[in-house]
Amino acid sequence: MINLSSVARTLALAIALILVTAPNVAFGQADQHQHGQNTQGNQMKMGQAGMQSTMMDEMAAKKKANTERIDALMARVKNESGEAKVAAMADVMTILLEERAAMQEHCATMCATMHK
Repeated sequence: MINLSSVARTLALAIALILVTAPNVAFGQADQHQHGQNTQGNQMKMGQAGMQSTMMDEMAAKKKANTERIDALMARVKNESGEAKVAAMADVMTILLEERAAMQEHCATMCATMHK
């Protein structure tokens, strides 16, 4: 004859095992899924950071070159007179306007990237 108490205990044990293991399996799968998403997101962030770093290095190099050009032109402005002085001042203003336009373009690009 089947003992109802042993069947009930076996059934209770089976239900308890299902309840205990099911959430762990579900959470384990969710963690793996999130891990995959985080890895992809981190790779994208790292790629963007690398691009930004490269852009910043290029901008710094260009800024340094422009500073040297401006220093040379300002020396001419101080030493020259007449048309030569005016031409050197115009060259300085041209460089400064180019830097300003480049900075505005960079800022617009960064804003567009952040809003995506």
